[in-house]
Amino acid sequence: MNKPKQSVDLGHFWQPPAPGTLRINIDGAYTSGHTEGSIAFICRDKSGCLQEGLTRSVQVALALQTEAQALIFALRHLLQQGKMSTSLEIDSDCLLLVESLNNQQEPPWEIRPLVYEAVDLCRQFLNLNIRFCKRETNCVADWAAKAHSNGTLSPSWAVSPPPPFLSLLISDTVAAACISFPYL
Repeated sequence: MNKPKQSVDLGHFWQPPAPGTLRINIDGAYTSGHTEGSIAFICRDKSGCLQEGLTRSVQVALALQTEAQALIFALRHLLQQGKMSTSLEIDSDCLLLVESLNNQQEPPWEIRPLVYEAVDLCRQFLNLNIRFCKRETNCVADWAAKAHSNGTLSPSWAVSPPPPFLSLLISDTVAAACISFPYL
């Protein structure tokens, strides 16, 4: 893969990926003036089922760096899982990051090394699409990143989803008209 593909308007609701494809939503949470942010990785299949959910703390100085770190974490994790040949869609609500990856805009100097690292990692995937999504379609990853940031996320949150997270997953599944209700 030479560079990720991009779609801009994904509508107002999370959309399930095509059969055989995994959709990963990423997001970052950062409070101005701090040196640490939180990132989230949410992987779902065509039925909206949570395949994997991960959060981490990262050392950053800007919100934009947090978003770029979320992408790099996602790409590294997918490589470690051997997903180089899997059909993958990564959605980010950071338009500047997605446009920088797709050579539609010069990356700001604050994230330039991170964008270049992400582009190098992308080259290892055979079927990867990194897309911009509207914030409302990224609410599950947003919630997880913020909950991790404020310390309210239990270590087993992805296995035993807390009620607010579960509610967001179900809302996405219903809005996307997925065939089954995987969480009921």
